[in-house]
Amino acid sequence: MDIAYSTELEIIMTDTPQGFSPDWVSPPGESIADLLEEHGWTQAELAERLGYTAKHLNQLIKGKVPLSEKVGRTSASDADFWNPDDDPRGLWRRSDLTAAKPYSDGHYVVVGPHGDQFSPRGDRYWSISRETFRELERDNRIWWGKTGRTFPYGLPRGERR
Repeated sequence: MDIAYSTELEIIMTDTPQGFSPDWVSPPGESIADLLEEHGWTQAELAERLGYTAKHLNQLIKGKVPLSEKVGRTSASDADFWNPDDDPRGLWRRSDLTAAKPYSDGHYVVVGPHGDQFSPRGDRYWSISRETFRELERDNRIWWGKTGRTFPYGLPRGERR
């Protein structure tokens, strides 16, 4: 399945654990502020990635301007897509599989290709269930780095530039 995203923000905001079905809605600015916190980004960093000015992003977060238009990708966001393993599914953007907020199945250990054990650092949690992690692994969508000994990242290969 090919999924085309027009902005970095669209990718980030759709990068949620499978099966997540909230019964509430939050304003775009509040959601963006939460994402900044979760990813550890400053407003200036996200603004640059989106091709916005820092002032515009700040106004968006505060609800002073609407989230009404799609912007094109920037060179900074395009640089996030790569294919070092030459997978025929094409370019992909690595995705952090950890989250700052607790998740009910967020505490478990995964074993890398060489037997190394990994779990989220500090006060972080896995953002996906064990089952989802295993599904991604079976589909060759977990990246363990070139040596196979690096902390795992998810490869949402449907997210092509």
